Amino acid sequence: MLKLYFKERRVESNRSLWYAVNKETREYYGEEKINELKNLATQLNQAYEGMFVWMRQYNNEDGEQTPEEVKAYLEGQMIQVTKVNEDIKAALDKAAVLLAN
Repeated sequence: MLKLYFKERRVESNRSLWYAVNKETREYYGEEKINELKNLATQLNQAYEGMFVWMRQYNNEDGEQTPEEVKAYLEGQMIQVTKVNEDIKAALDKAAVLLAN
């Protein structure tokens, strides 16, 4: 229940952020810049959500697995977490460039 509350608050907070971009801001920055910033926010959220998805599915218990099975699992996890890392870094790099302008 508490998790749902915070998720709803986050959605509402994001929604409020979008509505805060009023007519004067749009006129000052231009519609294209506003859309770039919205897309950037979406990309950042997706990148961080990807990290949380990976964290939830990661299993640090090896149980009855053989060393070969553990190695194969960890190698697969390395591929996944590397992709998550690349996505986050790409989003942050894009943010740095876009916000510097």
